[in-house]
Amino acid sequence: MPQIFVFPAGDAVAQQNLAISVQDRIPEDRIFGAVKGTMGQERERLERILGEANGFYAWGAQPSDDDGNERTWEAMEQGDYVLTYYGRAYHYVSQVLDTFHSPELARAIWGEDARGETWEYLYFLTEPKQINAPTSWVANSLGLSSKEYRCFAKVGPEKVASILSAQGSIENFVDRLLDTHEGTGAPPGEFVPVTDKDLSELDDRDLDRAKVDREMAVVRDRLAEAPRLKEGLATKVTRASARTRSAAFEVSVKRLYGYRCAVCGSGLRSPKGPPEVQSAHIYPKRFDGSDDVRNGICLCRRHHWAMDAGWISIADDYTVLVRHDLPDHDDYRFIGEYEGQRIRLPSVAESAPDTIYLGEHRKLMGFE
Repeated sequence: MPQIFVFPAGDAVAQQNLAISVQDRIPEDRIFGAVKGTMGQERERLERILGEANGFYAWGAQPSDDDGNERTWEAMEQGDYVLTYYGRAYHYVSQVLDTFHSPELARAIWGEDARGETWEYLYFLTEPKQINAPTSWVANSLGLSSKEYRCFAKVGPEKVASILSAQGSIENFVDRLLDTHEGTGAPPGEFVPVTDKDLSELDDRDLDRAKVDREMAVVRDRLAEAPRLKEGLATKVTRASARTRSAAFEVSVKRLYGYRCAVCGSGLRSPKGPPEVQSAHIYPKRFDGSDDVRNGICLCRRHHWAMDAGWISIADDYTVLVRHDLPDHDDYRFIGEYEGQRIRLPSVAESAPDTIYLGEHRKLMGFE
């Protein structure tokens, strides 16, 4: 399983170095010039990195008095994830391709600081992907406070365990990080005001944005309450209230899941941008199912149909259940291939599907 490392880039020197070797490619001649005349094996490693990353991207750490930077660097392995932190947010994610201890190579890339030291414990990276994940959002998956990981550090096993619990895998967590740079530009799970773009993607477009915003607050505040199975709106509450609450539910669920299907991970969009995924009620809306986001799950159209039809349901441990009599036919392979797999979970742990809704869906569809 890959590890996760964090490095800060908050001061002026770090920001300058970030521009040199993370935001931009490092010139190839600068790299190969620094190792000219060295053993061929080292050059072969660099050529492999160049081919895999389509350029050179790197970061490094200086020697530390307590050897902490060295120990962290030594723990790095190919394929590990690296997050870049500054300004109360995580801004880049990439993976380790190789590590080098080379003061000469570091000086060729970044030079030296005012003390004559350089960042000699290097690690080369895949092309960094830009993200926008405030520490408040990452804390929901990592359990990190804003005061943690302000130095080069490896994310500890207890923090990794919280990621696996909330997201199912490290890869799912990284997908969530990447999703923070897409869509609305807001971190998934934040119940921020709706935008004109949000409303334009709804089937019901004739809505008052201010009213939908107020319903977004209602949806958010429900997370502090015990979930209830049914919405319970009186018939006269009227259609307008039901429409705005439904819109708030739809927008919130899609944001929470990063506009991806919880079953298959599909994030398809039309040529004009609207997502293909839908916000589905677990306990069906036709039975007055609650507009609580814990009764919601983001699904692609085919898996939405499969859930509504009763071909699939979800266990309390968030694994996919499939009816035993699913036809053995290629047309149904998109259902059967996910049996036993864990669904993607929302970015805010408190918004995960509640067992009250999952259990009622299983009963309704004959799984219990």
